[in-house]
Amino acid sequence: MWGIRGNDVPLHLTMRQLAAFPLFLLLLLSCTDGERMRQRLNDLQAANQADSLLTDDSLALALTDYFDRHGTPNEQMLAHYLLGRTYADMGEAPAALDAFHHAAEYADTTSSDCDYLTLTKIHLQTADLFYHQALYLNQLEELAKANCSAKLAGDTILAIHSYGMRASAFSQMNVLDSAIDIRQKTAEEYMRLGFTNYAAMYYGAQVSALIACKRYDQAKNYMDFYETRSGLFNDQGDIARGREVYYYVKGQYFLETGSLDSAEFYFRKEKRIGLDLNNQLSASKGLMQLYQKRPYPDSLAKYAEIYCTFNDSLIKSHETDNIQRLQHLYNYERSQSIASQKSKEAAEAKSIVWLCLIVILMLLFVIYVYVSYVRKRREREYREYLHNLEVLEQYKTDLENLEAEKNSQQEKDIEEAKTTIANLTEKVRQYESKAKNAKNKQMDAQLKGTAIYHRFKHLETHVSEHLQSEDWKELEAAFDSLFPSFRVALNTNHVILTDKEYRLCMLVRLNFASSVIAHFIITSKSNVSMMRSRLLLKIYGVEGTAREFDERIRAIQ
Repeated sequence: MWGIRGNDVPLHLTMRQLAAFPLFLLLLLSCTDGERMRQRLNDLQAANQADSLLTDDSLALALTDYFDRHGTPNEQMLAHYLLGRTYADMGEAPAALDAFHHAAEYADTTSSDCDYLTLTKIHLQTADLFYHQALYLNQLEELAKANCSAKLAGDTILAIHSYGMRASAFSQMNVLDSAIDIRQKTAEEYMRLGFTNYAAMYYGAQVSALIACKRYDQAKNYMDFYETRSGLFNDQGDIARGREVYYYVKGQYFLETGSLDSAEFYFRKEKRIGLDLNNQLSASKGLMQLYQKRPYPDSLAKYAEIYCTFNDSLIKSHETDNIQRLQHLYNYERSQSIASQKSKEAAEAKSIVWLCLIVILMLLFVIYVYVSYVRKRREREYREYLHNLEVLEQYKTDLENLEAEKNSQQEKDIEEAKTTIANLTEKVRQYESKAKNAKNKQMDAQLKGTAIYHRFKHLETHVSEHLQSEDWKELEAAFDSLFPSFRVALNTNHVILTDKEYRLCMLVRLNFASSVIAHFIITSKSNVSMMRSRLLLKIYGVEGTAREFDERIRAIQ
């Protein structure tokens, strides 16, 4: 596997600076978390480079989530590349392709420090997945991108490799001339750089196509070069494990050139050594083709039957692989559909949140505008009030002077002054009345915001509970603190009120109903009405109804 290592980012902070600037502590904690995540990214990359099987996507997902928010483009690209490698090892080809595509999108090719080496590996891994999905045109496209990235990374070997891999796609599409040409050029490039073993690999891969094109002499030369220079054969001429299919290719060469005994030798060698399904199938096919050229119908029938059996097994294996591939695709598309739905729901929720914020901001703005308007209006009315007071005093002084010097010619001026004084006096009275009412409402609001008021409101609906003496004391203390003029107004004529009478006055001021007042002071509703009439006469010296008493009490400011 290919990959890069991350760089550590040192912190140059002394304890003195940390003590002097507390904000550096947050920076240090943030950087420590970043270093921890970068170390985990490096560890996963090291496991990938060691060709370890990556089968747990939790770490890779955590890394992509972190670096998508806090990483550089190169770190983001590497994290998604490793996520793709993990999915590839898990057999989740669709998810792996998606991760590789995202990784390539994170590459900042406009930056001078773009990690083109990792980008090359991303395109190579994507091309490999397309090859195994039989999407050869897509494979060619990714290999072209890999070749370009490798050149920008300055990696000549990877550039040659990505170019040479194009031959596999053309071979699968049966465009043999293109495949032969690409492998030839690739081998020559490796030879030019001194990588003879790499060149031998490509020469060996050429043999099958050359045989198909009946270029037997060239095929023989390449076989010899492959066997002597690739480093894959031992002294007995046996190829390395896992590459036994070469015996079938060599047997095909001898079969086509008429050396039937040699062909049979290599077909049987593959059948004896290569025990996997693909080798057994190709060996049986080779022997069947061999006996088509020999007068042994029984052997032909035997190997034809064996070939058919292995071919059926291979077809079933491919069907199983296809079913698994479709299952992975279904699972991936389903997960993508669920993710898309959740993303849509999150976007809708975000839109609702933004809409609510906008509405709240608009309401706050309206409230701000209204409050500003009211404050300015009150300031304007207050300035007008002060101006009216000043003008009123001036007119009163002028009126006194005019009356002192009264004559027939000044009668009109005196009448105009009296009219103006009356108008100004009315304006002043209206403003003072309005100001008193506003102040009275404010005091009422403060009084009704106290705990003791809420206690009385609670008892209003819970008639089974009764007031205690401490409740009355707390209510009187609240009136004395927030409404000191109330007790003074009741004692203007030096009237002495009983506790029950004063309590009734407080309850009337708080707008409690007669029935509730009767319950609170433990008397009848009719007696409450008579008490209010008597208190009107006692406090104000006026005979009248209970309603008139209530109006006077509630008008106290």
